[in-house]
Amino acid sequence: MGIIINDSITFNNGVTLTNCYCGIHESMIDITRNDLHNTTTKKYNVRSSYSIWANKEARTNDLTSLDRGNITLNLDSTELEQNVNLFELLYNEIKSKYTDYTDDI
Repeated sequence: MGIIINDSITFNNGVTLTNCYCGIHESMIDITRNDLHNTTTKKYNVRSSYSIWANKEARTNDLTSLDRGNITLNLDSTELEQNVNLFELLYNEIKSKYTDYTDDI
């Protein structure tokens, strides 16, 4: 699961690419409770990182990624108890950074 970013991206090394592939880094998601001082509502931080490769082939062939970013979502217990797809929520957050992308499921 990932997205193909059709937007033009300029990386720190000055290279500009389109149609880059983006995926959750090693499919890792960290969930921590964040309501230690509030007992009425359970709150959680959902964190992950994502990597961007030159294209899907670079990802498939385990080449080095060109960039990496972090995502943090703040959810309450009702959001987590609704059988949410955390990957979908995280990808939606990544997608909000771009104007043109294609889902790659």
